Amino acid sequence: MSATDAAAWASYEAGWTMWNHVRVGLYLLSGIVLAVAAVLPATNAVDTAQ
Repeated sequence: MSATDAAAWASYEAGWTMWNHVRVGLYLLSGIVLAVAAVLPATNAVDTAQ
């Protein structure tokens, strides 16, 4: 592997790692939002039934 190849890989890997972390964070956030949306109607139904 040449020095140019190594530098290109290091540059690519840094950007990929950052955006991969962003992607994982967004997936976690969407899972939390989905869980809250699934529980929220049940809690509203209990509150209005009393």
